[in-house]
Amino acid sequence: ALFPIKAGNLVIDEFKIKSKVRLAKPGSVFGLGPAYEFTKSSKPVKIKVNPLPVEGRPSSFSGAVGQFQVTAKTEKTQVPVNQPFSLKIRFEGSGNAKGIELPGIAWPTGLEIYDTKSESKFFKNGLSYKEFEVLIIPRQEGDVTIPPIEVSVFDPTQRKYTTQKTSAIAIKV
Repeated sequence: ALFPIKAGNLVIDEFKIKSKVRLAKPGSVFGLGPAYEFTKSSKPVKIKVNPLPVEGRPSSFSGAVGQFQVTAKTEKTQVPVNQPFSLKIRFEGSGNAKGIELPGIAWPTGLEIYDTKSESKFFKNGLSYKEFEVLIIPRQEGDVTIPPIEVSVFDPTQRKYTTQKTSAIAIKV
């Protein structure tokens, strides 16, 4: 799978393969003759990559191009004050998830964002995912709600931006 990362007239380079082939030779042992080496190559492919539209681009667009679903979850809904917990935000679907950036999040007061790491994987069938793990330390006791996280994706099949929101997550500290 190839994913263009910039707009313009681009060229996919030729693909070359070098191989040894043994041709059948009547009367020889096992019917095989000497090995011949062949090199074959494809022709370069020219493509035109259109830029993403600026008009109608939502502020919550963070680079996702494809058809993705986004989810957010925590491993716990009750945590002690000053004890870290993880929020996982996952993009999954068809397209290049590696190019997705974590959207801006309006964190409630009382939560300290300590660290963020991400993992992504691409599968041969064109599906991919990118998961962000945000380490959060609650600094105040009480009920806290992580607000819905809004993300926008450019869907090339529909040729438009679509926006999704995760569910809010209630945490008791």
